[in-house]
This record gives sequence, C-alpha cells and structure tokens, in this order.
Amino acid sequence: SFSYRVLGNQTRNYMYYLVLGLFLAAFQQGLFIGIGASFLYKFQGIAAKELELNWLMRYVAKISPYLILGICGYGLAIFLSYFVFHFPFNNALYEMLTLGAAFAFAIINIGGVIANLVRNELTYNRICIAYVVPAFILSSCTWPVEGMVKPIQKLSSLSPLTYMATTFRELFLNGHSSHWQQNTFMLCFIGLVAFFFAAYLYNHRIKMIVAQI
Repeated sequence: SFSYRVLGNQTRNYMYYLVLGLFLAAFQQGLFIGIGASFLYKFQGIAAKELELNWLMRYVAKISPYLILGICGYGLAIFLSYFVFHFPFNNALYEMLTLGAAFAFAIINIGGVIANLVRNELTYNRICIAYVVPAFILSSCTWPVEGMVKPIQKLSSLSPLTYMATTFRELFLNGHSSHWQQNTFMLCFIGLVAFFFAAYLYNHRIKMIVAQI
C-alpha cells in the first residue's frame, strides 16, 4: 500500500511525497529556462552601462532578478500549498526558505555556466531537458537514495536536487530535518563555485563581443 511508502511521513499519504518532488523538479526547470533565456535569447549586444561594471557586478546584475523572482515564486508555492491545497505544514518556514534560496542560487549559477558554454538557446534547452528526468529519478523523489546501489548514490550526489528534495519534504511534512544544515551548506557551496565560474565565462564572452565591435 502507498499509505506506508515513506518513512517519517506522518500523513501516510503518498501524494504529499510525490507532488512535492514534482514541484521541486518544475521549480528547478523554471529557473534553468529563465536564466538561460537571459543569456541566450536574441542576444543583440551589451549596454554601455554594463561595460562600466566590474566582471563580478556585471554577472550579479544579470542574475539578481531571476534569483529574487525564483525565491518569491518558491515562497508563493509554499503559501498556496498550505492555504489553497491544504498540505500539512509544520512551522519550519525559516529552514524551508533558507534551503529554497540556496537551491535557487545553485541552480541559477549552474544555468549560467551552461548558458555561457553553449552557442544558442536550443542547445541549452536540450541539455536542461536531458538533465531534468535523471535528476528527478536520482534525487529520491521516486525512490529513496538509501535504497540505491552505491555507484548510483554517488551519481545522485552530483545533482543539487538530491540535496533539496528529501530535506524539503521532511521540513514540510515533519517540521524538522537532520540534514538541513549540511544540505543547505552543500547547495551554497555548489552555487558559489558555479557563481565564480559563470561570472568568469560571462566576462570572457563580453570581451569577445566587445573585440568584434
């Protein structure tokens, strides 16, 4: 019976387990598509004001609207889940928002890396679509990571969604997670590494464009 499928799910309802995983997968894909479009959609050049910024601030200005809107969208989804769809909520709002912000930061910067490595938006979207299903399957959204063989567990650890899914679900349904601090830190670390790499790639791309003018 699906009623007893998830350990620690006090509601004993599989819908809460699966739907929250699907929400995170959709949230992730939305962030990817948005940040990819900002770098690749009908690129017409660079504004003079953008050239006045240093390479880090130029990249920060590029991604900030998507990070802010992503966090707001995440918060809105939590609000609707509780007040409209009546999902159980166990007052772990600070932990959930912190985790969500770290996840959005990681995904947006990974998207920034990919977008600055490919030549067009079509290639970028193909990469994102090819990633989303394996990431969903390996993240414990459909099967617990602990039940996977060791090589697959190692593979799942490469996806930010793995650090987000179980922790988010535990916070939402149980109100606590022993992995919250560790996984939030991992998402921030992944995001920071990708941030500097993406900023460097974007700066290199801008230099190439300016040299062609």
